[in-house]
Amino acid sequence: MSSKNKRPCPATGGFIKPAVCGAERNRVHDCPPTCPFNPFSPDCYSEFLKIESALDQVSLKRLYLENEAEDPGFWSRYVTGSLPDIETHGTIVSKMFEDRDAEDRTFCDRWERDGFEGLRNDEINLLQRKRHMRFGLLEVVSIGTDARLAVRDLLRHEEEPSPFIDRSVSQQACRFDVMCTWYYSLPHMRRFCGNGIMFPDLGDLDPLDALRLVVEHLGGPRDDAAMHDWCLANSARVFAALTANSIARSTKSRSLIDARFGKVVYELRQPFAKCRARLDTIDDLDLDELADDEEEEGFADARVWLDDVDNAASISSGGEPVLGRVLLGQSQWRVQAMGEARVRKLRKLFEGVMGDHVKFVGERLDDLVAQMSAKDPAHDAKLVVPALLENVQGILIGTTRLPKGSDPANIAEATANDHARSLMDKAIPMLNQKTPREAATDKTLRPVLVRWVKGFINKQDRQNLKTGTHIDLDWLPRELGLPEIDFPPPPRRAVLPDLGEEDFDDAFDDASQPENIDRPPAPKLPRKDLSFREIEIRDRNASEAFETAGDAIDELYDSGSTIIDDLEDAVDGQLTGNAFAQNIPFIFHAWYTLVPPGAAAPKISPKEVRDAYSRELGNLKPIINAASVSPTRLEKIFKDGPQPNLRLALGSHALSAMGAAPEGMHFETKAQIIALALIFTVIDLLDAKLR
Repeated sequence: MSSKNKRPCPATGGFIKPAVCGAERNRVHDCPPTCPFNPFSPDCYSEFLKIESALDQVSLKRLYLENEAEDPGFWSRYVTGSLPDIETHGTIVSKMFEDRDAEDRTFCDRWERDGFEGLRNDEINLLQRKRHMRFGLLEVVSIGTDARLAVRDLLRHEEEPSPFIDRSVSQQACRFDVMCTWYYSLPHMRRFCGNGIMFPDLGDLDPLDALRLVVEHLGGPRDDAAMHDWCLANSARVFAALTANSIARSTKSRSLIDARFGKVVYELRQPFAKCRARLDTIDDLDLDELADDEEEEGFADARVWLDDVDNAASISSGGEPVLGRVLLGQSQWRVQAMGEARVRKLRKLFEGVMGDHVKFVGERLDDLVAQMSAKDPAHDAKLVVPALLENVQGILIGTTRLPKGSDPANIAEATANDHARSLMDKAIPMLNQKTPREAATDKTLRPVLVRWVKGFINKQDRQNLKTGTHIDLDWLPRELGLPEIDFPPPPRRAVLPDLGEEDFDDAFDDASQPENIDRPPAPKLPRKDLSFREIEIRDRNASEAFETAGDAIDELYDSGSTIIDDLEDAVDGQLTGNAFAQNIPFIFHAWYTLVPPGAAAPKISPKEVRDAYSRELGNLKPIINAASVSPTRLEKIFKDGPQPNLRLALGSHALSAMGAAPEGMHFETKAQIIALALIFTVIDLLDAKLR
């Protein structure tokens, strides 16, 4: 058989036509992962994401059309982001795969009846696999390269991990992270689907046991097989309960912390030099540097007061334990420390040394715990399981100082390993007051020891990801004889910003914005507003990247941005005919000056666009209502907002271009004002997102 116009097929051992390949791959044939024409292969991940993105767009549009009459607000809630992300995706999953009509058909069943109208072969194949979506309690055991991970579903009691592929998760996950989310299987890998929630740290409680308690609290079954189906059908409730329990545990843990920051002010009764000489007789005192704000307050010098006791919180973080600091001013000094107990101790030591050289003026204690708890998101207390609050422990807060001339990375690594080794022969409450070495030989305690070691490694992996360090504690499972959790460390990755304890939603999702997956985030803007020279360079570089306006708009959509569509919706009814399209070149200049080609678009909701446009249009009212506006007044209006130089440059350019437009393309005053509002809206939004 001739191979002309055909491609090699490793599944059949021969050659097949491209159309046959598209219709039969991964369905009729078991296509190997090595086939370059197999988009469901891990090696073709980028191609797979395009298929997934196309399927999501068509699915959501069809879902909207089918539900518009029944629930007019569904689509508007989705596109404006007014529903929580987890709830949004839970609604979509239920509407697509769970809810049934009078004929016992799901949304996908009805679509199949219509011949999967609007879908291509690979998209149909993917949808068929998503129909078998699962709810999982997933534990990440290792993170590889090229977006690959090894993950096991604890709810299905999987002992052997399965290969997953997800670029977002591989950039953020740590070994032994546990999450609740949806997932589905592909021929050679599994995929997370939608949003997920990081399972809260539950101390010595097994995650699966904790999930059972949550489901039982919600009225669900305790049998694991039945619990899977129940969770899939009630995922929004499960996620809400997990979030509520995590917030409640975090709030209780903080309530056990001594985190009152104290400041004690003293007035000098003797000359400054004499008082400083008296202070410097203390052996545990050392020179310290003033912060900028402390210098602005008028302090001239500082001392750090080292602690003379074994500070448990300091041991694990490295460095010398610090009791507090003394700030020296010409007429007043301030003693400060973290924790009420430390403040009391430091006051006693300080006053014992200084005697009548100083006079107490006043004291202030700021409750940092209360300030943090005030920012906790609201949660339904009825969803909190009392048993999950029984084993909450507070965190011991300590302050340390690295020895002078030391390398912070070396200190941190040595301290982490020394601390871990020191615990090998210490009684651990979680292990029934046995040491880890003793627990390793006790069959009943071994599962608890496994969780303890997992927690240790997970926390260090998280610290490495936040700080860029690569501290290795992999000797722990080997020394304790726990080969079942001996997995290689993650590769070096970009430092992950500290998102805070309550950032559960969207932590593991690259399906919601698949266009952005292969792109780096847009670079942050410098602190100072862009100068005219920087604007010129940025605009020229962006202009040289595109041969046509079509290329520019393709790049905009590929970056994940919907700014053009959202602005057009915001202008709705204010422009006639194709007048909006004439503004697109001005929008390009504003966008690409701040977001270079090749970068992922910042996430901007349609509501944010509408609000910003309305605000900018209101700011331009002086131009609309005035009979004439002086150049000076016009310049002030243009520069009255974020990135004033860019607003002035692009605003002036737009007015000049519109004034020079050929006959038949004349811009009325109203259209010119709208054009300016559109430019300033883009600048306003991007400046806020990229700071």
